[in-house]
Amino acid sequence: IEDYCPTRLGSAPMIANELRVGRVLLKDERVRLGAPSFKALGVSWAVHNALARRYGHAATSLAAWASALTPRQRPCLVAATDGHHGMAVASVASRLGLGARIHVPRFVSPEKCARIERFGARVVVSDGGYDRSVTEAAAWASSADALLISDTARHPSDPIPRDVVDGYATMFEEIGSQLDSLDTSVDCVIAQAGVGSLAAATAAWTSRVTDVRFVVAEPSSAASVLVALERGRIVSVPTVTPRTMDYLHCETITANALRPLLATVTCAIAATGTHVRRAMDLLARSGLPTGSSGAAGLAGMLEALESDEESIVRQHLGLSSTSSLLFLITEPPRWPVRQE
Repeated sequence: IEDYCPTRLGSAPMIANELRVGRVLLKDERVRLGAPSFKALGVSWAVHNALARRYGHAATSLAAWASALTPRQRPCLVAATDGHHGMAVASVASRLGLGARIHVPRFVSPEKCARIERFGARVVVSDGGYDRSVTEAAAWASSADALLISDTARHPSDPIPRDVVDGYATMFEEIGSQLDSLDTSVDCVIAQAGVGSLAAATAAWTSRVTDVRFVVAEPSSAASVLVALERGRIVSVPTVTPRTMDYLHCETITANALRPLLATVTCAIAATGTHVRRAMDLLARSGLPTGSSGAAGLAGMLEALESDEESIVRQHLGLSSTSSLLFLITEPPRWPVRQE
């Protein structure tokens, strides 16, 4: 994409002091390519590959694709989302001059729907949760001139969710270069999980980096990743209307994430809302104001390290006063969820 540039990696001494570790690094993924959150990294790569597979050629950029597509090559981009993925799909569709149709769960707030619509997309509200939106988006896309740009896979071989994960690798390539520039390393990376695509990208990175522990954090009200890791298989968990961390509120882990997560995750945390506000405050005071989903990783670590199991967690993760932790801050401050 023409306006690509790396995002910042910075230190947060206040948070390191709170967690009683040597260093905390924050990767600022609140905005990417004109859309909130890191999601456009995965969406742009997935759309590029999907267009290449469909039309048999590959342009070198989204601008080149916009020029190369003929009047008959104008598929609608379709996605299910509880927020940021849909905004990224709508944003990429707008850059390409394509239509977008975004299916959202019923708990998504009117403000969030309006934000998606500002990119020119049509928003369809499902009478159900995230999984229902995924099913409805796939059904509509199969009956129309459309490309389904999903970040959740029903089968590990689904190509587009795999491309989404591969697109997120850009973030970790940046992190590797930035760590080299800072002449430092990390001992533990904490990534939040919704369907688990970002977690899968984190797993791919940690599998290539020596001695990095990997913590995945998600809402306790939608802990599909933790349950899948406990049972060694994909399990759909029942959920209720979220009051916090709503961008992560997904009932079922993406099928392409389970195997890499089983191989790499050191610790999984199902975070309650208790520590989210404090995590958001610490991040704001560190210069990175974010929403509750963006603070979920820090909230989970605060919860784990202030629980009765603190010593067990520290020992399990090998944490000490000299340890270096990396958090991914994945959204800007935003709006409340729809209350029912």
